[in-house]
Amino acid sequence: MMYSYLLWFSLVFAQLEKTKTTLKNAKAKLEKFQATKDQVALQGLTKHDITGAMMQAGVQSYFAINQAQTKKLYLV
Repeated sequence: MMYSYLLWFSLVFAQLEKTKTTLKNAKAKLEKFQATKDQVALQGLTKHDITGAMMQAGVQSYFAINQAQTKKLYLV
């Protein structure tokens, strides 16, 4: 049971890291645009990069916290 929990946690952590990277990239592009007002800085930036990734991070965090709390109850 402990192995499956660790496997689950590593998968969730990897997904959260991917989402975090997406958000960091979007932030960098937005900050570059804000500093330069150059439309080229926004090239490749999609709606998902901004709102989708923020929502995805919130949902993933919510489920990760709930799952961790559930597993903690079983491990005690």
